[in-house]
Amino acid sequence: MTASLILFDRMFRRWLAAQEAEAREALLRQECALEEKNRAQARRYGEEVAALRAGMDGMLGKISALLKNGDPASALDCVRRDLAGVQEIKRPKRYQNPVADYFLAELESRCAAERIALSANVSVPEKTGMDDLDFCTVLSNVLDNAVNACRTVSGSRYIRLSLHKNGGVLFLGCENSKSETEDRDEKNRRRHFGLRNIRETAEKYGGEVRIDDRPEALSIRVLLYCGG
Repeated sequence: MTASLILFDRMFRRWLAAQEAEAREALLRQECALEEKNRAQARRYGEEVAALRAGMDGMLGKISALLKNGDPASALDCVRRDLAGVQEIKRPKRYQNPVADYFLAELESRCAAERIALSANVSVPEKTGMDDLDFCTVLSNVLDNAVNACRTVSGSRYIRLSLHKNGGVLFLGCENSKSETEDRDEKNRRRHFGLRNIRETAEKYGGEVRIDDRPEALSIRVLLYCGG
């Protein structure tokens, strides 16, 4: 009787181990399938973004010509149509907001090419409460300034990005490394136009911009009041 119980216990343990192994294998297969699906989505997304980027060269030339000819209204229409094209891209649902998705995908690509360590903490809804063009203005200028500053650094390069909406307040914070010996006149020329655009947009939404410019790092914090 005792021998039978011992044999049964061994058989039961083997059966249980086999069941657990099968469950682990099934879970691994599911995870592999999901990862492959995500990679396929990312490849398609990358191809669509690359095609869009190629088409933007002609669009930017057209916008420049319209502005040169004194037709800012038509230039703005071109920008809005371009934004509509960005929003129509079927992308992986990494971020809910299509504008943030586009610019952050571009940022990741630029950081990889420039060997910049990127840390992004992003939680922003599909509708920010802002005009998409205004959101583009703030986000693109902040990110461009950060990447350009990092390019002057010979050592460790980093960008730490935070983008959140809490109630009716949209917060954008960015800290990046920069060179202590960067030419200040050149730095001011490069940043002046972008920072002016950021400040003007913040004022439009009753917000504020705070900048902390240290020898080896720069941080910018933008608060925008854009409804619930």
